[in-house]
Formats: sequence, C-alpha cells, structure tokens
Amino acid sequence: MTITKKQKIASGIAVGVLAILGSLHFYSTAMVAQQRAVASHLDDALATIVAAQQSDPRAQISLEVITPCEHYITTPISQNRKNNVDDVMRLETFLALQEGEKLSVDGVYGDEDIAAVNRFQEKYRNMILDPLGIDAPTGNVYVGTRKQINMLYCAVMASRNDTEDGKK
Repeated sequence: MTITKKQKIASGIAVGVLAILGSLHFYSTAMVAQQRAVASHLDDALATIVAAQQSDPRAQISLEVITPCEHYITTPISQNRKNNVDDVMRLETFLALQEGEKLSVDGVYGDEDIAAVNRFQEKYRNMILDPLGIDAPTGNVYVGTRKQINMLYCAVMASRNDTEDGKK
C-alpha cells in the first residue's frame, strides 16, 4: 500500500494534535474522557481519510476543525457583591440541571445558591479547593470553581452535540 501526500499530511496533523493533547495536563476524569473522545474522533477521521484515498485517490478530503466550547460562566460570583445576573442564572441553571440542586433561577446569588456552590466545591474538592490549599468550601465562584463548571458544561454540550449528530 502506497501512502499519498494527503495521507501523510492528515496523519501528521492527527499525530500533532495527539501530541499536543498528550502534553497538556488534564485535571479531572471528565477531561480525560474528553481527551479520549477527541483522540477517538481523530482516529476515526484518519481512518475515513485513508479509506477514501484508497477507494478514490482523487477524492477531495476535508478535515473537521475541533473547536473548544465557549465559557459558560465568565465573571466571578460571590456574596455581597454586584454579580452579573446572567452568569448567576447560568450558575443556578447548571447546578439545578447537572447537580440536581433545587434552586430558583432568579439571578440573585442567595443563601441556597451559596449552599449549592459549597456542595459543588466539596464534590470537586481535588479540582477546586485542594490545589489552592483551601480547607473548606467558600461559596465563591472564582477561577477554580468557574473552570470546573465550564469544563463540565463543555463536556455535557459536546456529548449532547454528538448525540444530536447521530455519533453515539
């Protein structure tokens, strides 16, 4: 079997992306699962390219671009401050739908929201609190908590998109 220039380029792209993914440090099970899904997607794409080239060497090949999802919550949220109402509503929605919290989605960061964030921070302690040396949940949605929420949101959205596209 002769490998064409397009196959070499596609293989090089796939290997390069996998090398980049391998060099990044992923901090949670969800990210590891996401990394495996991307690697599997790249393997499938490469197999499709090779099969297409074998059946018709003149076939036009295009690679699907993998883009990260947008951040779901973009601003800090904490008690006794003027919080972004949209971000608070997104936080309340996320905690209600993904974590099973019974919250009013009203855009006001109140006691129930803080208690739900505390439970979330405790659940993901090794990702949010431990790296900062914090012993107890804070109820503040700062960088670590936002990062964890955004990562989980992205993983859920990617999973839903794959299901909608008939990939699962």
